[in-house]
Amino acid sequence: MTGDTLLFHGQIISVDTSGYYGQLIVKVDSTHFKQSVDLNESYKILVEAGKYRYHQVLHTGDKILFTGDIWRIPVKKNPHEFDYKKYLANQNIHLECQLLAIIHNQPDDHYFSWYWWRDRISSIIKNNFSPKNRPIAEALLIGNKESLSKQQKKNFNRAGMSHLLAVSGLHVGFVILPIWFLIPFFWRRKGGKALITILVISILLFYAGITGFRLSVIRASIMAFLFLFGRIYQKYSEPLNILATAALVILLFDPYSLFDVSFQLSFGAVLSILLLLPVVQQSLPDRLRYGKGSFVIGIVLISIIVQVSLFPLLAWYFHQFSLVAPFTNILAIPMAQIIVLWSFGCIIISIFAPAAGALANIPANYLVAGLRTLSVHTAMFKWTWVNVHLSTPLMFVTWITAIFFLSALYNPEIRWKWFIIFLFAISLLQIQQIIRKLQTPKLTFMVFDVGQGDALFLRTPNHKNIFIDTGVWHPYSNSGSKILVPEMRSMGIRHIDAVILTHPHADHIGGVISLMKSFPIDTIYNSGEPHNSHLYHHYIAMAKQEHIPVVKLYRGRILNIDPAIGMFVLAPGREISTSNVNVHSIVIKVVYGKTSILLTGDAEKQSEIRMDRIFGHFLDADLLKVGHHGSNTSSSANFLNLVTPKIAAVSVGLHNRYHLPDLPAIKRIIRSKAKIHFTSFEHALIFQSDGNRIIEQKWN
Repeated sequence: MTGDTLLFHGQIISVDTSGYYGQLIVKVDSTHFKQSVDLNESYKILVEAGKYRYHQVLHTGDKILFTGDIWRIPVKKNPHEFDYKKYLANQNIHLECQLLAIIHNQPDDHYFSWYWWRDRISSIIKNNFSPKNRPIAEALLIGNKESLSKQQKKNFNRAGMSHLLAVSGLHVGFVILPIWFLIPFFWRRKGGKALITILVISILLFYAGITGFRLSVIRASIMAFLFLFGRIYQKYSEPLNILATAALVILLFDPYSLFDVSFQLSFGAVLSILLLLPVVQQSLPDRLRYGKGSFVIGIVLISIIVQVSLFPLLAWYFHQFSLVAPFTNILAIPMAQIIVLWSFGCIIISIFAPAAGALANIPANYLVAGLRTLSVHTAMFKWTWVNVHLSTPLMFVTWITAIFFLSALYNPEIRWKWFIIFLFAISLLQIQQIIRKLQTPKLTFMVFDVGQGDALFLRTPNHKNIFIDTGVWHPYSNSGSKILVPEMRSMGIRHIDAVILTHPHADHIGGVISLMKSFPIDTIYNSGEPHNSHLYHHYIAMAKQEHIPVVKLYRGRILNIDPAIGMFVLAPGREISTSNVNVHSIVIKVVYGKTSILLTGDAEKQSEIRMDRIFGHFLDADLLKVGHHGSNTSSSANFLNLVTPKIAAVSVGLHNRYHLPDLPAIKRIIRSKAKIHFTSFEHALIFQSDGNRIIEQKWN
């Protein structure tokens, strides 16, 4: 179905204007195929709005009839890469298309529609706030993060303030706060309790509706209702029971919510506060608990508890941890509270008098600008956040038992039981570490899927990190920033021992500048062949500026990066005089125990003939990284007869403009009896050697 043009009819449920063109999410109710076949089934589709920027005239809730070209949803190509397909699937979106033409658009003018109210309030927010502050205001007030730029999200995340942009219990608490103080006025009035109950339900339902019935809002709304219900009828409300009830209600309707990151973060944050805050407060002297600064101390304590308690989840999903969150939130939370209460009052005014509402909202606009400035300036300093890596899921068990043990410190009946469980969890963690140390050290070899280019990575038995080529470069992106840097950070790697650039073509050195900006690098090795390109001169100049030695490699050199492995340079030779930089490509044989890997860059037949003559059967290797992306210019028959690979890995882009790999070269590799792997089909390839054999590691 990919590439087909279809006719769709449905209702717009989301409009994203953060990109230049914009995106729509449409709940389709009927689909018309070219073969005059109609599909009258409901499903969601992501629609790229296209060059005409249709999203400017479309609004949430509109009924739309349109034509679109079906696109293939990109799949995850590297182990720690953002899984876009899974991200869409979690929203029940399994189809994506390019908007071609709008046949008919019927605006939603139904006052009883959540879409109408959400769009109406969104329009008021846009009118009440300045252009720079609108995206943050929409996220803060109604949870609409679709207009936020990636940089804004990154800034708030690094500043430890991202929870303000995800509507949650904090926001529900702000909205319902005035009702809490109004409840006593209804206690003695006839029918007062029923009236205030209806008012509470209406406010919570309305706020959940305009925020899109998000999981965190549903959880917070259920809890807020139960707390308020207890206060209205003067009944004691046990917070843990209320939290459990909220979780049970959500899981009854959608059991798979348990595996949703927002569910885990939302309930984890509240549970940690309920368990640990009383213990921490009890440990404080009375002058801090009840003194003038108790409010500020409370904010700091809650922020520290949440950040520390959620550390494993933050490390597992986001690989970042903010160090300044407790301090930024001293300012951010009170500012957010004032913004929410003040802005919603101004929104009510704006419904009847837009100009007066916008004028009254000026203080809130300044406060949002303050939040934006705080996030920008905090994120500027690298020491405010750290990249983190969780090496084992057992850390979750240990962390949870530690939280329950701390929560039971003042309860002698169960304190020691939780302490024993906590010690048992630590023991399991230590046993796992001992088992890992007793195992034979592994050599890991990764072939990243960078499209039509090469990016290889060696993790040696003694944990040395070596790149062989760094992928492709494009004017607006490169493999380094898009793939390699995130992968290294996800693996917990903070230092690179060597980068070997086999030759200076852009599809092999495309990510080296991003790597230099992101990690300390001990040495860069290259072929010594100069190249007249801006990218080549840029990385040479930057290496000099960063005091990274650039060393030329020639045949006969042995690299002693890790004593556990041998790295033998087989090419190029100093005698080569051709201007073809591929012939100057570095070729390295990596030996670990009885296993070996031959890395050939883009070496062509001219280079292979020299290696055949000089090295003969020393070329024999278990794994061959096939030269020049499977081009017929490489992988000559005599060369393959000497290498005799059991495994052949081809780094090549699907449907590339060079039409690689070439069939004759692939046939020669097949005749060598090697098992061939293509990044174009299998995506990133991972192999491990224990010194006796090389085994492919499945990751997807």
